[in-house]
Amino acid sequence: MRGWGTTYLLTLKRVRVNSVLHPMLPPVHPILSLKWEAYWANANELPSPMQI
Repeated sequence: MRGWGTTYLLTLKRVRVNSVLHPMLPPVHPILSLKWEAYWANANELPSPMQI
């Protein structure tokens, strides 16, 4: 449940960020999206401080 909820919240956050960035920075947007995806992929694999 926690994993699904986290994914859901991250998706909402990502959609909101994309909707804000897209009109302002169309040429940079794909690069930001790739970095964003890579960041979240790494963040999801690393244990959070609460889990250590």
